[in-house]
Amino acid sequence: MQTQCGGCKQGGARCCCRCGCHSTAASGGGARLCSLSIPSGRSRGGGGATEICRSPREGTRKAGRQAGRMATRMFEGKDHARVYQKYRFTPQEALQKAVFSYLDRKAGAFGLALDVGCGSGQGTLLLASRFQKVVGTDVSPAQVEEAQQAPHPDNVSFLACPAEELPVADGSVDVLTSFTAAHWFDIPRFMREAERVLAPSGCLVLTTNTLDMRLHFRDRDQELTRIFQEFRDLLTPYMSDKVRLVVGDYEEIFEAVPFPSKERITDIVDKVPMSVAELVGYVQSFSMFQAFLKDRPEEAQAQVQRLQERVLEAMGEASPEARLEFWNRQVCILASRGPVPDHDPRS
Repeated sequence: MQTQCGGCKQGGARCCCRCGCHSTAASGGGARLCSLSIPSGRSRGGGGATEICRSPREGTRKAGRQAGRMATRMFEGKDHARVYQKYRFTPQEALQKAVFSYLDRKAGAFGLALDVGCGSGQGTLLLASRFQKVVGTDVSPAQVEEAQQAPHPDNVSFLACPAEELPVADGSVDVLTSFTAAHWFDIPRFMREAERVLAPSGCLVLTTNTLDMRLHFRDRDQELTRIFQEFRDLLTPYMSDKVRLVVGDYEEIFEAVPFPSKERITDIVDKVPMSVAELVGYVQSFSMFQAFLKDRPEEAQAQVQRLQERVLEAMGEASPEARLEFWNRQVCILASRGPVPDHDPRS
């Protein structure tokens, strides 16, 4: 595939979306907004596809202007992005099984995966071993910067752009994913983008954590879960209206999926081992905690410290490194744009 990238020519950097050079711009770094080409072997109309990469500053400004009109702006601050990168975990075993067993049966190809609302890239990295090329996008340049700076394979890259205006060619994406982010999108506009960018045999995967969260440790499950739920209740006044889509198990989003072949799974439960310190870090990544922190910083910090103390007391432990299990029910929407044989196309 022939590539051309005006911005990437500076300093001898390679082209953006193939190798991720947009993570460090020659003109001073920052997130690039890129126009991605159709992967090799799927070019339409003969001739090589072209990749165009705008300057980092131009891309970030455009992403900000577009996103202000479309998606709900969350997770924007650099401090929040750092917390998100450090404490958000990769989709776990049960969710992975649901997603990949579906893709192995339904996806027509495993060339390009586009992970929208990627945050700091936890879900994006999960796709790297399955696809020739994976691109994570997020409306927040701060989140994209965190993703770019974290270790990632050569076939993974990140860029800043709104979910509703994806800079990829029509019909170029084999699988479009969004892990715990779709409820922040302008759903009608995002679904139109999904129709535009997905290949004829492409698949759509939308997942979310729910608010059904429980803590498990020996015989202390009920007390620990009660403590956690009381803390979460403190955050309820700061919950965005967009989270109602999560409370509704993504039913409204499911109904908006424009493809007739679709299913929604609402009973996926993953059990995530973590320390108490990691649990406390995880809750600080919540959008509603960040809103609480912005509104009443001293009270927010006091409450999160109190959560740690109460959890440790209930466990009978002294160290924040004490381990427990975090159980979370998840919802997964799986859809296929067109009929394909129920087999693994790679076999």
